[in-house]
Amino acid sequence: MKIINLDSKIELTPAQVSFAESVIIGGERHTYPIHYSNVSIIMNQIPIFLLAPESMPDENSIVDGWVDVRENHSENDEKEFKHELKPSTEWLGFYSHSNRIMGIETPSIGLCPERIIKCINTDEELCIAIAKVLIHEFAHAAMKDHPNANYTPRDEFYHWMEESMANVLTLEYFHRYNMEFRGRYHSKFEDKSARLREATTIITPFNFVKTFISQQPPNYLLGLDLFQYGFYDWKMWSRLKSNIQHKTNEKKEWLDYVKANVGYADPAILKQLFEALYK
Repeated sequence: MKIINLDSKIELTPAQVSFAESVIIGGERHTYPIHYSNVSIIMNQIPIFLLAPESMPDENSIVDGWVDVRENHSENDEKEFKHELKPSTEWLGFYSHSNRIMGIETPSIGLCPERIIKCINTDEELCIAIAKVLIHEFAHAAMKDHPNANYTPRDEFYHWMEESMANVLTLEYFHRYNMEFRGRYHSKFEDKSARLREATTIITPFNFVKTFISQQPPNYLLGLDLFQYGFYDWKMWSRLKSNIQHKTNEKKEWLDYVKANVGYADPAILKQLFEALYK
């Protein structure tokens, strides 16, 4: 990963970076082509900027759905960024498809370690949370990497679908990593009772990420529902964004239903709504 600290007081440790890379690489090691993504490739291409809380965007700094990273803000705007924001699991990081860095247009990821720390309790949780946020942002990049992935303007439907699908992809990586982790872990022990005693001292990354997502805003939380119901449609969403943006009625029906039923949606109804969007 290419990590550049712009103004954060906290550096990522080698262990934190290595764990995030391990989840990504492990998550792609044993997967079917239909679910394959290129995160392991783009994680070495897209720069990650570590930002202090006052340099991070809030809802007022979104321009057409993408992040405006302070570069062109006035002095008065700068003052608005300097208040301490309430800890949130939403604005811990961001993905921007196009930023100008040293005269070159490039995608980028922003990460705020200070905000992430406020959401966790231990160093072990911090390591997993950093990986979760990074993979979520790389998921946005992966879902942009298709000729038909343009969607304008970024309406409410887009933010519900995009953020939930980014969490679906994140959960896929942690689930596959967790299966590898369990296989390696169990092979260490021959005695079942010893395995049980040892397991109680370890946080399972996949379970931690599920709990983390359960505390996120509703459009992020929807990703947990979709993953548990088996709706791994992030690749389909990526390929059909340009077409879906024009399906006004189908988008409204999907959005109205998921907003009213986050946490207990009917899989059969979800299937019908997705099919209407994708056909």
